[in-house]
Amino acid sequence: LEKDEADGVIVPKIDRLSRNLRDFVNLVYDWVDKGIYVRSVVEAFADTS
Repeated sequence: LEKDEADGVIVPKIDRLSRNLRDFVNLVYDWVDKGIYVRSVVEAFADTS
């Protein structure tokens, strides 16, 4: 996603967003740097936003 394409991403569970932890972390850091928040419906995690 690019900065103006979305304000945030909501997923049912974190494992639906990425297949491995490294990809997940890289993806979330990239989105947070662009001002895009990430939320999971079931699991809590800190995306620093």
